[in-house]
Amino acid sequence: MSVLLTRTLVSGYLFLAALAFLDVFSADVGCWNRVDRQNKGSGYTGTQSKTEGGYTCQKWSVQSPHKHGYYNHKYQSKGVGEHNYCRNPSEKYAKPWCYTTDSKKRWDWCYVPTCEVNEGCWPKVDRANKGSGYRGGQNITRTGLTCKNWSTTKYWQEKYMNEGVGNHNYCRNPAEKYHDVWCYTVGGKVWDWCDVPTCGGCDCNRVNDQEFDLKFMEYDLEKGEIIEMPPSNVGEKVIDNSKSSRPQTLTFTVSYSKTEERSFTHTKGASLTIGAKFYVGCPFIAGIGIDVSHTTKTEFTAGEKKIESRETESSFECTGAPRKITTCIAKQFRDKLSVPYISTWIYKHDSSCVCQEEGVFELDATNRMSMETVMSGSGKKKDKKDKKDKKDKK
Repeated sequence: MSVLLTRTLVSGYLFLAALAFLDVFSADVGCWNRVDRQNKGSGYTGTQSKTEGGYTCQKWSVQSPHKHGYYNHKYQSKGVGEHNYCRNPSEKYAKPWCYTTDSKKRWDWCYVPTCEVNEGCWPKVDRANKGSGYRGGQNITRTGLTCKNWSTTKYWQEKYMNEGVGNHNYCRNPAEKYHDVWCYTVGGKVWDWCDVPTCGGCDCNRVNDQEFDLKFMEYDLEKGEIIEMPPSNVGEKVIDNSKSSRPQTLTFTVSYSKTEERSFTHTKGASLTIGAKFYVGCPFIAGIGIDVSHTTKTEFTAGEKKIESRETESSFECTGAPRKITTCIAKQFRDKLSVPYISTWIYKHDSSCVCQEEGVFELDATNRMSMETVMSGSGKKKDKKDKKDKKDKK
């Protein structure tokens, strides 16, 4: 048994709580309007009937096993009715709640998502080990406060960037100390806990490299292509040689950013090799294919995009033609190699759970420079015109 799994089993209570929370999250329970939630309103009208502790809610219209005073005309306009859905009838809290059907548990909080907030979920194993793997967009705390941007806090340090801290206000666990994510708040409390659901089980919509192993990648090389990108002008040199009968040559250097963008769904550390000869639909050079071979050890986790950029220089010789104004333009071409693939993932705790995802491997296939020459004007013709003008004036 792995150390990781052992730790998970040792955290018995938290593990069971995570399973209960996952079950609560799995149903389509609707969402709570963000403004109404922040104002602790009664606007949630969804169908959540399970509490965070896994209890079933008691119908508001019955008085057993728990007696209460909420089933009356006053609270029916606040969402209370002939049902057992979680509500906030007294408009005091930023979380809905309900009485439970367990005689030993009078009431409990309920989890419901906030509308217009992409909460995502926290991988179960990472959460059990108090990790920093949550990457969702929850930015409302459990008491309804708005999170503060991390860039204005003491956690705005390089060592926490890999733990999810960034130029955003999403809840995180950067110090890897807790089973809940948190954030600093804009008002009220200095900081507060956040509610986020737990990922887990065989859910192919939530593949992550902490709970799934990447087994293999199948590249469709027949559909691989070189995508011609429009060139960009990165520098120019103008030589005014309009009054000279001799050519003039000058060397000029341009600085430009050489950028490489990669977007794929691989696991960190996976070694990938692409090798094929591609023929573009309308060949770049008639009758000639493009050989591409690339091996890389990825640094990217599932679904992330990485862009690398570095400054470089190129030198060109620009020759000014006699009696001409010559403009030499340095152009950068960045064509891309694009290869579709299908990745196969297997859930670490159940080998029968197999998920497949489609993606596109992209890589700079060429990053070349060329020079275009544009000539204009003629000193000789201009001299003849000047002489004719002088003659006419006489």
